[in-house]
Amino acid sequence: MACQTATTPLSTAVAEAPLAIVQKPLRGCHDTRPWRGQLLHFATRRTDSEGSAILHEVLGVCQPDINAHMWQDCPLGYACYRVTGIGKALHEVARTGRPELAAILLQQEADVSIRDSCGQTALEVAVATADHTVRDLLQHMEGK
Repeated sequence: MACQTATTPLSTAVAEAPLAIVQKPLRGCHDTRPWRGQLLHFATRRTDSEGSAILHEVLGVCQPDINAHMWQDCPLGYACYRVTGIGKALHEVARTGRPELAAILLQQEADVSIRDSCGQTALEVAVATADHTVRDLLQHMEGK
């Protein structure tokens, strides 16, 4: 069950729980309805050593739209948070400074040209947060 901003208990688990905890509900659910809870975006917020494994798990099981904006299907969530720069998963990675997560998203064909709700690309977010590793990776991808 989701709250009014489409965040679910699984969203929180994906953002904070160990991989073994996250795997149980993801692998145990055979429901064909679309996954809810912005799982891709919450996975890319991780800054711990399990971030890559959890991102791979979410990508493999949920098959999310790699270029979807967070809360794009939740008008209330989008309205509440748009002033913070709601973007896609690549924007989240640019904020957290995890080049290995950025590389995973780019391998999944994340579009570097998409802008967040404040008009910034993921590269511009990385520049603003002074993260040179993600910035350099995104600059390289924009040049292709």
